[in-house]
Amino acid sequence: MRTSDPSPKNKYTPPRSRNITCIVLHCTSAAPHFGVNDIDEWHRFRGFLRTNIPSYAKNKKNLSIGYHYVVNEDGTYSIGRDEIEVGAHVKGFNKNSIGIVLCGTNKFNDKQIKTVISLIKELMIKYKLEPKDVLGHYELDKGGKTCPNIDMHAFRQQLV
Repeated sequence: MRTSDPSPKNKYTPPRSRNITCIVLHCTSAAPHFGVNDIDEWHRFRGFLRTNIPSYAKNKKNLSIGYHYVVNEDGTYSIGRDEIEVGAHVKGFNKNSIGIVLCGTNKFNDKQIKTVISLIKELMIKYKLEPKDVLGHYELDKGGKTCPNIDMHAFRQQLV
């Protein structure tokens, strides 16, 4: 005789994991006041679509955003895709990366830089990464990209 209900509704299924090997930094290449909802709209227009959004995902509203985190002009950050979801931010490297985008083109304020450094340091600890594992989009996509328009060598020095 069974004493517990074996139905799936009473089972906790831990999130599946991804093997994160790098963090990829981007910029929106747009005015810094644009945020997560605007990026979601741009990505929807490009045909990005989140599928199988986990029930525990922190952001279930934005169905197309390709980045995991958006660093806003005011120094706060918004969640895009859940870290467990494969991103849509750098072709050929989405499966094993976390994508972070800075709102703006090439002039980021001190609040944004402080936030992105703090966020990346937390992710480096979580995923056991080193500064060399933090890359600019242009370092992976050799098709003439300059994103995030930051000297990544100098930026990585701030992560030590």
